[in-house]
Formats: sequence, C-alpha cells, structure tokens
Amino acid sequence: MSEAVAAQYGYRSKDVARERVKQSLNSVIRSWPREYHSGFLVHFTNRTLGILSEYSTIDTAELVLGALFAGNYFGPEVLKLATQLRGRAQWSNAIKAADNPTIYSKVDPNTGQFSGDILPYNEYYLVAYLAMKTSTDTESKVHKTTATWLNSKQWSCFGTELIFRFPVHERNRGILSRKKLDLELCRCRQYFGHL
Repeated sequence: MSEAVAAQYGYRSKDVARERVKQSLNSVIRSWPREYHSGFLVHFTNRTLGILSEYSTIDTAELVLGALFAGNYFGPEVLKLATQLRGRAQWSNAIKAADNPTIYSKVDPNTGQFSGDILPYNEYYLVAYLAMKTSTDTESKVHKTTATWLNSKQWSCFGTELIFRFPVHERNRGILSRKKLDLELCRCRQYFGHL
C-alpha cells in the first residue's frame, strides 16, 4: 500500500513502485513462513525468515488487504499476485462458530489449533471481512456471523467507522478533521473496489 501512496504523490515512479510491489508479493508467496493447516502467515521474522512470533490471522489480513489495494492501484499483474496471496488462507477457519461471533487471533503451526478469542472490533473486522468475501457458502458460520456484524454498521463514505472507534474532530490536535478524512479516503475509493 505504501508503494501506491508513494507513486500517487510522486515520491517514486509508478513503474518502479509496481516492480517493487511485485517483487515483495512474489517473495511473500514463495518464502514467507506460513502454517500449512489454514495458510496464515507468521507475524515477525528475521532477515533469514526465521520465525520470531506467532502465526497471526490479523497480520495476514492486513498484508492481504494492503496487497489488494496495491493490486487495484497498479493493475492486473499485481492484482493477480494479491489475489493469489488472499487465496492461500482459509479465512473462515478464523471465525469460531455461528453462535459465537469470536475471531481467533493465532494459529499453532504444528497442530492447526486456533487460539486467542477476540470479539470483533477494530482491525479484527478485517479478518471477518475477508472470511465473508472468500466464503461461497451463504449458510456457513462466516455468513451467519460476519454478515450480521458488517451489515449492522452504518458505514460512511468508505468505512471510517471500521477504522475509528470514536469520531475524529477538528479539536483532535490538528489531526485531519472528519470531513477532511472522508474526502481523502474517498479519493482512494477506486482502489478499494475489488477487495
């Protein structure tokens, strides 16, 4: 996502940024450690891709959504890689059950057992969103829980309530006002079209 922003604001040419994104996505797809039960990626590694932390549903979701944003910005080559990355995880496995709207945050790479019950809020909605978008079974636990969470919200221009639990106002120490934030987010709407 940062490469798309850099290209959009002229910090880097779009061609150079596109190649950097393609290189990064190819490296993640080929080499980044992931658990093989549900396909979630490890959160932190060292330079030799040694595992330093947990296999994380939310960090995988953030990477995938950033890649999809970049794919929508840079075009078919990047979008194909981003879609391939998205397809490697079984997103619905991160949802506990239809009658228990809980998202698991971690996966044990040896057993595939999920842990870390998190009620859906802030960035964990992203895991739920991907689970809903990639599930084809509308009667599944994913659709019965995720659709209820997401459809019950009054999303504004582009989901700022998803990002901000509390409204952003002018008085917040000069940070973008709510109006300015919505305008800036709407400018990028076209790149979130195919998530």
